[in-house]
Parts: sequence; structure tokens; C-alpha cells
Amino acid sequence: MRYYLDGYNLLFSLSNSRLPLLKQRKEMIQFLQLAFEKKKLTGTIVFDGKVHLNEESGRSYPSPLEIVYTTKGQTADAYILEQMEFCKYRSEITVVTADLGLRRHLQSMRVKVMDNQKFMHFLCKGKKEEEKTDIEESQKEIARLLKIFEQS
Repeated sequence: MRYYLDGYNLLFSLSNSRLPLLKQRKEMIQFLQLAFEKKKLTGTIVFDGKVHLNEESGRSYPSPLEIVYTTKGQTADAYILEQMEFCKYRSEITVVTADLGLRRHLQSMRVKVMDNQKFMHFLCKGKKEEEKTDIEESQKEIARLLKIFEQS
């Protein structure tokens, strides 16, 4: 299974930190790289916009998680949809996002979609979840996951 992550959608749904955005993004990427390596997952996280100075470009990050910054004028949603449009093996891909418009479009393309919190729960707990069922996490569980994320 390969995962595509809607980068800022994931970041903003998990963090209420007052740290600079660049630092939050870097910490999330480091956490995800370790989690993907530990679980032997592969994927791509997509961020709107260009890479900033003092930050590695997306293609230079090693496996298992590729980081992509979209070109000027292209959103992460558009990039993900474009990748899915030309993908021959959609059944082997799960897109992680809470964006309802993107979710609907992907589901109409028969692409599996997973909610951000469910994905983080999957990474942290290791339980295999059914991708299409929506489970609401308790505030206590979300706070616990955020603490783990912020400590990484």
C-alpha cells in the first residue's frame, strides 16, 4: 500500500502549536519519516508551494516518505488528483486527507481515502483500520496523539 498525504491539511488538523510553520512542518516530516520506516510503509506527502531556503527539496528526501512541494499556482489537492488520474494501480493507494471536496473526488475515482486522525492513530497504535469507516476520536485521544507528535 502506498500513501499520499495532503501535507498542510494533515499538519493543521493535528497541531495547534505556536511554533513557526517551517518548524512545525519539519517536525512533522521527521516524525512521519520515522513512523513510515518503522512500519515499512511508502508514500508521498504533498505541500502547496515551493521549498524554502535551508530546507531540502522533496525529491532529495530518502525513502520511505517522499516530500513534494507543488509548483507555483498548483495546489496539493490538484497534484494528488493528477497523480491519481494517471495511476494504473489505484487500488494500492490510500490518500490521507480531511478535505471533503478532495475526499469526494477521490472516492468517485475509486481511490481509498483515510481521515487524518485515523491515519495518525494507525501510525501510533499499529492497528489496521478500515479505510472507509469514519471513527471520531475522543478529545483525550487527540490530545495524546498531539503530545506524541510534538515530542517527536
